[in-house]
Amino acid sequence: MLAPMNDNNSAAPGQTSVVFLRVPDFARLKVGEQVQFRARLDAVLATVAGVLPAEGRIVLDAPEGAAIVVLESPGAALQTAERALAASAGVPAGLPICIGVNHGPVRAAPGDPAVAGGAELIGDGLQAAITAAEFAKPGSLLATRAFHDALQAGAPQRARGLVAAGVFTDSKVRSHELYAYDAAAAGRHRRRLLAWGVLGVCAILAAGYGARLLRLEAIRAAQPAVILFEVRPFGEIFVDGVAKGKSPPLTQIEVKAGAHRIEVRNPAFAPVVREVNLAPGETTTVAHRFVPAQKPPGFWDKVRRGIGIDK
Repeated sequence: MLAPMNDNNSAAPGQTSVVFLRVPDFARLKVGEQVQFRARLDAVLATVAGVLPAEGRIVLDAPEGAAIVVLESPGAALQTAERALAASAGVPAGLPICIGVNHGPVRAAPGDPAVAGGAELIGDGLQAAITAAEFAKPGSLLATRAFHDALQAGAPQRARGLVAAGVFTDSKVRSHELYAYDAAAAGRHRRRLLAWGVLGVCAILAAGYGARLLRLEAIRAAQPAVILFEVRPFGEIFVDGVAKGKSPPLTQIEVKAGAHRIEVRNPAFAPVVREVNLAPGETTTVAHRFVPAQKPPGFWDKVRRGIGIDK
């Protein structure tokens, strides 16, 4: 389920075209790399979606990319996907995106009124586009059979730019007949769009990268740190002098990033103190076993050991 990024909250009609832009392996990137890739993707989206009228599209954010719901013809959706490929190739340092295009049902789902937009979009039209993008290779486009048929009905000359790529099976053993974008047939379009995309993307990157970097850094700095506890047989946990409970059953607590004094108390033993200084999102473990001190051997213990009774 995806949430609108723009201010156009008009519900999409029952059947519409969806262009999904996916950044492969985005979740595995480091924070700094995610900032850079997301800034490039935002620039591509702004450049591409800006060509469509506001009432003719809805832009949606997603964990590994974004989608453009094109409320106009399938031909406009394919042109949007072509522009996205050209713009991503023109981004400084490159942006490897996988594009999936579908034509299918999309509808508005009730959202939280307290959240900007107040609604979300759901439907097989979105999911099929996401699935097609998962099968696409970086820098390529795959379209579903439903989109190919819709394009064939409305713009048969444009449909010739899509060639059969085969049948793909997803993790849920569902088959998807997909069509690849024929770059040779659309080469002239891409060369014209490339020059146009480079200029627009560079201008938007310069303005948007700094703001997004500051925002993500602020989010990262606000992440709590986590302290794990492995205490035997048990101990009362105190953090900066404040009681937090008994471990076990307590196994972990979240604290603000920074310096903390951790104390583990057991009435039969001396307390254990740990000083930690944690970064945002860092996890550390406090492990301790309270063991009774062994009594020194008495006179008869020594005698028994001397004659071999005790060892």
